Amino acid sequence: MASDGGGVSGIGIAAVFAGGILVWSGVKGLSVSGVFRDLIAGKNPQQLKAVNPVSAGGLFAPIVGALNPAKLLSSPAGTSPSSPQVIGSGQGQAFARSVLATIGAPQSQANINSIMGWIQREGGGGANNPLNTTLPMPGATNFNSVGVKNYGSVSVGILATAKTLLGGNYSQIVAALRSGNGLCGRTWSELSTWSGGGYNSVC
Repeated sequence: MASDGGGVSGIGIAAVFAGGILVWSGVKGLSVSGVFRDLIAGKNPQQLKAVNPVSAGGLFAPIVGALNPAKLLSSPAGTSPSSPQVIGSGQGQAFARSVLATIGAPQSQANINSIMGWIQREGGGGANNPLNTTLPMPGATNFNSVGVKNYGSVSVGILATAKTLLGGNYSQIVAALRSGNGLCGRTWSELSTWSGGGYNSVC
């Protein structure tokens, strides 16, 4: 059973997490997106090298451009983890871009089309969870008997989706996205795994 976060909202957790990454990256001169990816992958950021130092003026660019916190740290009025929401086209693209940035994949049109097609294949479901991952996160609740989660905010859904992709069972999907070529035009056994045998292609 997933922890309820002790009453702390998913939005609050995500805001503190994002703020900590910004501060750490600025002090250490590290790429914000690089620190974010390594934390998701379970790596210790103290061991990272400042390969792509971030200037003070450019510190917020990766977050504003790729992770778009204005959208990710907010949910529509009245939305709660127990009331699933449908993510529209604009929000879906923001979600797709943010997941790609988090797993270290380029913002190519092929990649964006792949994630958008994948969202369509899933056809709705868990709140703030357009790809319907089952990964437990603080404050998450079950959407269905399979264990698809409702998340308290889109940002938590992005973290859960990225962590699931990077967990080791979807290495071919991650490699295809990191190549920039996307997932369209072929079948993937890992998509069959993700969907419980429901589909093996997304577009």
